[in-house]
Amino acid sequence: CHREDRIRQLLNDADRPLSVDQLQGMYLDHDGHPGSICAHPTGDSSSKTVASLISEPAAGRLHATFGSPCENEYTVYTF
Repeated sequence: CHREDRIRQLLNDADRPLSVDQLQGMYLDHDGHPGSICAHPTGDSSSKTVASLISEPAAGRLHATFGSPCENEYTVYTF
């Protein structure tokens, strides 16, 4: 699956520790469309990204988009 290979590539190439901004950027990735991480419907498929979630358990934060992250901003929820 291209999506899995692509996220592995992005994670392997990323500086450590990973930041929330880096992760958000990864979830915006359209490389390999229509099999991209940020997926959108095409004429052949109705598959799409419906949400993106990044958790920071130690900080008590959850960053979430409802819908494609390239079309919606992340909202931060605290717990």
